[in-house]
Amino acid sequence: MAGPPMTTSARRAWIKPALNALGFALGLVAVVFVVLRMRKYATELEGAHLSSGTVTVLGALALVSGLANVFLGLAWWQLLKLVRLDVMPLWAVRAHGVSQLGRYVPGNIFQFAGRQAIGVAAGLPGGPLARSVLWELGLLASVGALFALIAAPLLVPQVPAWLVVPALAVAFAVARATFGMPLVRALACHLALVTINGSVFVSVLSLVQAQPFDWHTAPTVCGAFVLAWLVGLVTPGAPAGGGIREAMLLLLLGHRYGQAELLLAIVLGRMVNVVGDVAFFVFASLLPKSEARHAVR
Repeated sequence: MAGPPMTTSARRAWIKPALNALGFALGLVAVVFVVLRMRKYATELEGAHLSSGTVTVLGALALVSGLANVFLGLAWWQLLKLVRLDVMPLWAVRAHGVSQLGRYVPGNIFQFAGRQAIGVAAGLPGGPLARSVLWELGLLASVGALFALIAAPLLVPQVPAWLVVPALAVAFAVARATFGMPLVRALACHLALVTINGSVFVSVLSLVQAQPFDWHTAPTVCGAFVLAWLVGLVTPGAPAGGGIREAMLLLLLGHRYGQAELLLAIVLGRMVNVVGDVAFFVFASLLPKSEARHAVR
């Protein structure tokens, strides 16, 4: 004989710990894949002789790369406003940070699943949360495509790199006119993110060059990195763009730099990104827990 139906309060009391457990499990799986990725890169770097000064600089670049992810959390905070969820910025940064390692799990969706679980467990409605993720993906792809115009001459010499300036200006104007300042702020945060990550790769490449690095080419290299990152982002199933980004960088920059130096820079750049993501995960985990404090307008 069936027992009495479960009340709404009882269902909520059961769902929250279940979602927390799901988020913890996804985080644990992500850590395992990150460790495997780090072992892979360590193997690829065997035989590379890096000075203590170079290792120190790489560590500093990893911290810069990790802290740049704060912009991702702040952008998501603004995108949540677009879907009429008003949350605390500290909560948004923490939720984004503790779920972000999920992108290293094959399938390329687990960071979003983890964030969805965290949001629903905090009492946020699932529909708007899912829409915010779609906004994030669309905006990241758009910013990446616009910024990658700097590297356009590598593929189509007739396209001038300076087109990125009016393209970004138009993007900001359209964002403000159509969806208001939350989208403008999210756009600015994503632009800051890709600029920093591209600059980190430029710095890594400059470290491994046998000859003095030509800093006049820095904007082009930065744009090439963002273009390669964008292709990795939109490729289904590639964990954190693994393999795709490297192939694109070799295609775009292989004729400008020595093959061995470029490959070393790509592997070191990947390791810097992974260490940075782990550092951001630890940073986000140590942030004080707070209520989401959302309000549907």
